[in-house]
Amino acid sequence: MRSLLTGLLALLATGLISAQPSLERPRTSPGASVAQKVGVSEIVVKYHRPGVKGRQIWGALVPYDQPWRTGANEVSTISFTDGVSIEGKPLAAGTYGLFTIPRAASWTVIFSSNTETWGTDYDSSKDVLKVEVTPRPSEMTEWMLFSFSGISDTGATLELRWEKLAVPVRIGVPTVDIVLNNARKEFSAGADTGRWQMLRQAAGYAVAQNVHLDEALIWIDRSIAVKSTLQSLCIKSDILALTGDVAGAATALDQAVAAGKESDAASYALTLRRDNRPGRAVEMLERFAAKNGGSWTVSRELGESFDAAGDHAKALDHLNAAAEKAPGDAEKKEIADLIKTINERK
Repeated sequence: MRSLLTGLLALLATGLISAQPSLERPRTSPGASVAQKVGVSEIVVKYHRPGVKGRQIWGALVPYDQPWRTGANEVSTISFTDGVSIEGKPLAAGTYGLFTIPRAASWTVIFSSNTETWGTDYDSSKDVLKVEVTPRPSEMTEWMLFSFSGISDTGATLELRWEKLAVPVRIGVPTVDIVLNNARKEFSAGADTGRWQMLRQAAGYAVAQNVHLDEALIWIDRSIAVKSTLQSLCIKSDILALTGDVAGAATALDQAVAAGKESDAASYALTLRRDNRPGRAVEMLERFAAKNGGSWTVSRELGESFDAAGDHAKALDHLNAAAEKAPGDAEKKEIADLIKTINERK
């Protein structure tokens, strides 16, 4: 009985000791993460950052021709919210262990289903994708660093830098397909009443990318059936023009400028300029002015749209007209600043 009691007390003591909170202390190689939005997808890298600390790194601390966890402590990981391509090869959405095999002239980058290894406990049977990349000389980086560069709506370059070496990995993201597939899922069931704006946005995105225009026409007609706006009718006009229905496009554009308010025209002109379509903004605004009159706001928007299209002389003509009609000092100063900017660029 005494020995049993002694054993129980020992177990309790051990439990009490193990339950004590531990003090967090700095790690030799601190943890880090970097996240980047590419289009509508997110890429996240989690890793630990070793330092050079005067050591020879490549071919020594990190041997050539051997798998490396690509950092310190646990294996580095990379996560994708959507399927991507790595150096042109497909990779499904998910989280992967990021192993590498460094060499003097080339590196193998490995995306593994092993995401929890401490150290380089590499198992080739868990490889999901392997690609070859070319390292390049770089400025000195004391603490190993992952970063993103060359970012666009459809891709980015993930770059590993440490010591005097950089290792780039190109990531492609099929953003157009992702956006439109998400739209299809959203529109596959239920009423359009509560999502006419999303239908319009999806149709407008398809127009901007010049893809799936037949489908976009269905979406914009569904949106218009719920609520007809200048923007939705302009998008329908765009679709009809791109598919060769010139007469239908003109009719839809006339309906747009007849139905829309000045604020609608100005707002959509700004959207078109942001989509790098200033010529279409000019066409819409000129029709709007012919139908509804040229207020100072429309003249200003025409000036900015002509400027974006590269016709600075017409831009100045419309901005000067806007300045004469502007209602107050603040508006006049805003237009004067635009005129000054254009003149300085001439």
